[in-house]
Amino acid sequence: MTTMTVKMPEKLSLRLRDEAEERRTNCSTLIREAVEKMLETGNRPAKGSCLSQALDLAGCLDGARDLATNPDHMKGFGA
Repeated sequence: MTTMTVKMPEKLSLRLRDEAEERRTNCSTLIREAVEKMLETGNRPAKGSCLSQALDLAGCLDGARDLATNPDHMKGFGA
């Protein structure tokens, strides 16, 4: 078995220790179980930018196309 070092915030470390104690196991076992579950379920963060994730929504609304750049649309906002 390979040994790895994992850095985590103190609060997370305390939660992990509490959970391990409650389950009567050790932190290494909990971490292995969590990683295996994540890899099996494919529970991964989405790749790409916010725009690439919402590309099908871009341009789907009717209205002025220059809201952020046209001073006429910005009256009453800012200084």
